Amino acid sequence: MTLHVNPTLPEHPDLPPRAGAPAPSVLFGFEENGHITARAALWDSGAVGHFDALSEEGALAVLHAVKEEAQQRGLSSVVGPMNGNTWFKYRLVSDFGDGKPFFGEPWQPSQYLSYFQKAGFQEGWHYLSSSAPSDVQDPRFQDLEEKFRQLGVTVRGVLPEKLEQDISSIHQLSLQAFQGNPFFSPIPEQVFRSLYLPVFQQLPTQFIFLAEHEGRMVGFFLAYPDPLDRSRIIAKTIAVVAERQYAGLGRYLTGLLNRAAQQAGIPTIIHALMHDSNSSTRLSHIYGSEIIRRYVLFRAEF
Repeated sequence: MTLHVNPTLPEHPDLPPRAGAPAPSVLFGFEENGHITARAALWDSGAVGHFDALSEEGALAVLHAVKEEAQQRGLSSVVGPMNGNTWFKYRLVSDFGDGKPFFGEPWQPSQYLSYFQKAGFQEGWHYLSSSAPSDVQDPRFQDLEEKFRQLGVTVRGVLPEKLEQDISSIHQLSLQAFQGNPFFSPIPEQVFRSLYLPVFQQLPTQFIFLAEHEGRMVGFFLAYPDPLDRSRIIAKTIAVVAERQYAGLGRYLTGLLNRAAQQAGIPTIIHALMHDSNSSTRLSHIYGSEIIRRYVLFRAEF
């Protein structure tokens, strides 16, 4: 049993494959009988990701290794699991609840939580997903609809002939809307396109709403039917230009999603992967949502 830096040995077939991410600064692997049975990577940002382990011994070995490496590189803290930044896979499920996972949800063996804790990490940030019935409507929906009609905001779906420009506009608005989020880092449009183009090309797009005003995109709501359970829609990402005249636009787009889901006969909407203190959680409560899952992002300080 040996710890390797940037290992070239094959990974054990039971070890989950690495998810997409930027190239890390260093990768540690724990070897048993000629196979890597645990791994963890470190990025210059202090992100600790690509973590998976088949045993506690291997888990603690690679997690301690990334912490020691981070200290040697002069970092004052690390966060994880996070595959480089928040555009890629991050967080652990901390409360699995009773429901089955939805498409794109982080999922891992429950013992991973104790591995991070035993390696000296503390809980840092908390997130949740909730489930809401589609037949509940916001009491302010009609007022908001009239407000944005008078303002001249139009809402449309995805148009194949505008797909390239739409992705570019969504990228720009995402950079503006999320720059205040914890661990935000800008992402090149080419990388963003590689992440989101498959969503538009491979999943139904009738629940994606794009809000435009005076020739520019001022809001969007990305949602799609869950490929794992067609009785629910995953509300993935919502963003609105931070200008006073667009106050309430996110709430209006959420109402449009509920109306479309109800008309399509889909009874449940998953409000996915929200930070537990942001506006999305407050918006979710309007629709009678119930928390179905909780997540945690760990940190360690030196």
